[in-house]
Amino acid sequence: MKPYFSVVIPLFNREQQIARSIDSCLNQDFASFEIVVVDDGSTDASANVVSRYTDSRITLIRHEANRGVSPARNTGIAVAAGEWLVFLDSDDELVPGALSIMYARSLELGDDVSRMQFMGRRDSGELSPDPPLQNERWDYTAYVKMMEITYGRRQDWTHVARRSTFEHIRFNDNRSFEGLYHLDFHRRFDGWAFPDVVALYHQDAENQLTKPDPRRTIAGAHDQAVSTEILLKRHGDA
Repeated sequence: MKPYFSVVIPLFNREQQIARSIDSCLNQDFASFEIVVVDDGSTDASANVVSRYTDSRITLIRHEANRGVSPARNTGIAVAAGEWLVFLDSDDELVPGALSIMYARSLELGDDVSRMQFMGRRDSGELSPDPPLQNERWDYTAYVKMMEITYGRRQDWTHVARRSTFEHIRFNDNRSFEGLYHLDFHRRFDGWAFPDVVALYHQDAENQLTKPDPRRTIAGAHDQAVSTEILLKRHGDA
């Protein structure tokens, strides 16, 4: 029987944090899920930590070389079997009962809503995003307005998408950020924002994308420039 949720976790050099993320999934009170971990060319013992788990719900896939978080997500999506995909970073964790909350919320949606957005809490205790999400439907216009409101403020949230949407919209298969994916998604599909807190966002990993890293910036500069050109072409007016 296929799981209701597939939790997709991209992983790169997080041997100290990945068990926390996996354990937070295994400790959920909602049973119909799988975990797809994509090791994106880690040079530490991250993959070994995952390999020690014997739970059949965990799948580990390995990239031979580091390709970036978006390609890692695409790899996980390609093998995921769940009706809904939960995107969890390898240094974060789901709160107890998170999947039960997501399941209950998914039953409130019609077939014409293809994504759910949820709140999270940082180590500092602050909620994200800021301002908090309201219980409301997001079409393309509503999503763009939310981007404007939260610009320069806390913008972390947990998104859960129908697997079927990735037949049409995928993450960029390069090192660019995921902004283009989200805009393309909401131009084609509607989502729903919920005020429930479902994740804890940690800041203890040294290689977080939000922390300055000149080498990573240079390595991804070309991909980011191309992605930005495409974004402006498709969404510049908005």
